[in-house]
Amino acid sequence: METSVNELLLKFQKKKAENDVCQAEKKIKDDELAAIQNGNAKTEGLLNADSDAWKQEISTLKEQLLGYSKICDYVKDKAQAVAWAVTPLIQLFAMKWFKRKCA
Repeated sequence: METSVNELLLKFQKKKAENDVCQAEKKIKDDELAAIQNGNAKTEGLLNADSDAWKQEISTLKEQLLGYSKICDYVKDKAQAVAWAVTPLIQLFAMKWFKRKCA
């Protein structure tokens, strides 16, 4: 019986050593994961800040696009806008732009 107790004690010590090694490796992996998650959180914060700035820029540009253009003070009618256009594609664009902005 004493030999079985000694065998069990040896097995226990061996398993305890294996557990200690496993716990140490787990701590290393947990630390690595925490560092990666921290870097990820910082990156997300920067992306969100940039995203907010770009959303504001888009909003400002949309307002400018929909608003009155000062060039309408100089271009009195659609014919004048088309006359200044060089190619048919630009003339088409000028007609649509004048109708939307200056009319």
